[in-house]
Amino acid sequence: MCVKESMLHEQLKSLYVDNYNGLHVWLCRKIGCVLQAEDVAQNTFLRLFSFQRLNHIIEPGAFLTTTASRLIIDEVRRKNNQQRYLDTYSHYGAEVVAPSAEELVLIAEKLSTIIKILEGLPEKCQRVFLMSKFDGMRYADIGKELGVSKSMVQQYITRVTVAYYKLTYQFDLI
Repeated sequence: MCVKESMLHEQLKSLYVDNYNGLHVWLCRKIGCVLQAEDVAQNTFLRLFSFQRLNHIIEPGAFLTTTASRLIIDEVRRKNNQQRYLDTYSHYGAEVVAPSAEELVLIAEKLSTIIKILEGLPEKCQRVFLMSKFDGMRYADIGKELGVSKSMVQQYITRVTVAYYKLTYQFDLI
């Protein structure tokens, strides 16, 4: 192990030893379940492995609780997306073969990505995308319903597409 990795390891160990119990107690109060609190606490510390500037953390307790809160929010969103999918799926009846757990996770991740993209866009972009992709409406019909031209509908779809690529590939388009 090189010197830099050794220092990072020691910083992580120190953060863990000094803050795990406090974080776990806070999570137990917040979540109400010891086992889930343990999972979230462990995942919080796992997130620190990707954080290269551990020595820049001024308030470790606040940093850890913020990270844990974000993990909880992500999990709630994922479960809500999965439940919405299951609610929608249940309307199709027993003749449809249920997707596997892996497929459900992939679908939930895709829905979460779509939600994240749409949250950052104006309402008309959101509505146009949903009308096009989920309602199956043609651009001309969407334009009539929203009182905009077909080319404006295309521009809204383009904005959604650009936002998708920015989020997916983590770069700015020119």
